[in-house]
Amino acid sequence: MSVLTGSEKYGQDVRFFAARTLKHKIMVDFNQLEQDMILQLKSTLWELTFPAIMVSSPSKAVQAQLELGLAALIVQCPTPLWANPIGELLGIMQQSLGNQSHPQNGQTTR
Repeated sequence: MSVLTGSEKYGQDVRFFAARTLKHKIMVDFNQLEQDMILQLKSTLWELTFPAIMVSSPSKAVQAQLELGLAALIVQCPTPLWANPIGELLGIMQQSLGNQSHPQNGQTTR
């Protein structure tokens, strides 16, 4: 995961490969994950994906792979572990948009 979070240290081609590999592993090997690993993966994918969605990402290809990995996780995740992923997604996006529209220290973010 450090390859995906260290954007300045690694080139876009390395980041794309890491994101594509993560997406592929979620799609193919999801059934090998234990519950605690699924929850950790969910948390990590949220952290990697949402900053890219809410702001302009330097690499649309990396962003797309992360979003596809998150979608694959949502589809495969058992309901008890993630009962309402779409509602959670919308809540996070609403909160982020709300935070962007409120001026801080007399400055606007738009």
